[in-house]
Amino acid sequence: MSKFIEHAFSTTGTRILLMSMSFVQGIIITRYLLPEGRGFIAVYLAIVNMILPFSELGIKQSSSYYLSKVQIPLYDIINIQTITLIFSTLLTWIILFVVFYLQELLDPFVILMLFLSIPLRIYVSFSIGIALAKRKINTINIVQFLLVAVDLLSVVLLFMVFHLEVKYYFFAYFFSSLIGSIYIFLWLLKTYQVTFWVNLKKYKEQSLPIVKKGITYALPLFVIGLNYSVDIFLLNFYVDKAEIGIYAVGVTFAILLWQLPNILSLLIFSYSVSTINENQFSLNLWNKTKNIMIMMIPIAIAITLVAKYVIPLLYGATFSRSFDVLMWLMPGVYMMVIFKLLNGDLAARGYPMIAFYIFSFGAILNIVLNVLLIPAIGINGAAIASSISYSLSAVIFLIQYYRKVIGIKL
Repeated sequence: MSKFIEHAFSTTGTRILLMSMSFVQGIIITRYLLPEGRGFIAVYLAIVNMILPFSELGIKQSSSYYLSKVQIPLYDIINIQTITLIFSTLLTWIILFVVFYLQELLDPFVILMLFLSIPLRIYVSFSIGIALAKRKINTINIVQFLLVAVDLLSVVLLFMVFHLEVKYYFFAYFFSSLIGSIYIFLWLLKTYQVTFWVNLKKYKEQSLPIVKKGITYALPLFVIGLNYSVDIFLLNFYVDKAEIGIYAVGVTFAILLWQLPNILSLLIFSYSVSTINENQFSLNLWNKTKNIMIMMIPIAIAITLVAKYVIPLLYGATFSRSFDVLMWLMPGVYMMVIFKLLNGDLAARGYPMIAFYIFSFGAILNIVLNVLLIPAIGINGAAIASSISYSLSAVIFLIQYYRKVIGIKL
């Protein structure tokens, strides 16, 4: 069994476990905090998830790229990561405060917990870049497990045992961030005897190409994240938190289809960035993608059929309309599987900006459609807008990947 297949199986097992825990957490939050509580959490996290990919400056991906392709010493990568972490944290705090203010999301406890979580989440992301370069996939799986497991246990205690109000969810978010960062800190210390290192002189000499490369990764990640989160962001202007909570449940079921592609995307980037025969790797990936897309059709149908009965059973009759959201989202979510499978290879080859241009167009389209459709048909309008944006962006990306990597003009 090849290492790739071994890592694929271990990561799949971890992903199934994480998905199960996330579902249990979602049910607990929804049952104890109702649609309003679910919507409250979704709005704050949508903003954070939209901004973080850009404020991380793509250092995770560029660290992996330079460790593997250019073979810069690990100590120098750690130095660049440490100093950039400080800048990234300050940048994120400023952007988040401005967005929260404009959205009138000003709960001081929530903002404090999120601000404390930001440097921890960025540190984990940067360190995962090192693990990717070293193909330490099991280490990444453990970190992701800790983030979700600690979050779930905290939610059980906060809401099922102590019956606290919704804002205390963000303590769980902070606490899981803390545990995840401690684990990967200790892993780096034990495995490579390095954690943080600051040398400003070396940073000035070495950081420019890595940060520049990182920004080329950060920009597409930002616009892709914008596509994923802008619907909830805009819904906050037009509908109440209960409607957003109903919408969030529909999204949760729709993106179940992304679990396998998300696993493979991580592995594809890790192996592509360190492979010797790039062309053969890409050709194999192209052929496998066609098979996976066929396999995903019955999975998408199964998720949709099961969700019709499971959503009201797990979350209550109030959430029956989440199924409509799922139905409208599913075509676009299915098409985005193409992007998730192929983008890791294209990014590892050093061409992340292709995704940026395509999904910048997709984000603009998504925003325009949301603004037009949400006032007319509410949360279903947001789902339709996202589905159209995802589908068109994925088709354009598929054509560009084929031209750029496979080398045949359509």
